[in-house]
Amino acid sequence: MADGYGVLICPYCGKKFHPLSPTNHNGFCYFNGDLTRRAFCSADCYENYKEQFVVNVYSDLKIYCVKVGNEKRYMPYWGCAYYFTDIEECNAVINLKVVQE
Repeated sequence: MADGYGVLICPYCGKKFHPLSPTNHNGFCYFNGDLTRRAFCSADCYENYKEQFVVNVYSDLKIYCVKVGNEKRYMPYWGCAYYFTDIEECNAVINLKVVQE
């Protein structure tokens, strides 16, 4: 492209999109296990991507699990800054009523 920005590829649907497009949902991003940032072409792709990591619903909150290396990390909400290596620990924190999505 003449603007020098190139093209991004949505990690969910594989669609190519321009990073400066007005329809770009670059705000819908995630960091994967190797800490690289990815952008999605739409809010739907972002939500569908997140859903594949839901492992449980506890007290009306979705618990997500991502694998980093050989370790499973459970999070009481998507984008959580902390994680647990056991789903029961995650449930315990939710029981404390300190988790708000």
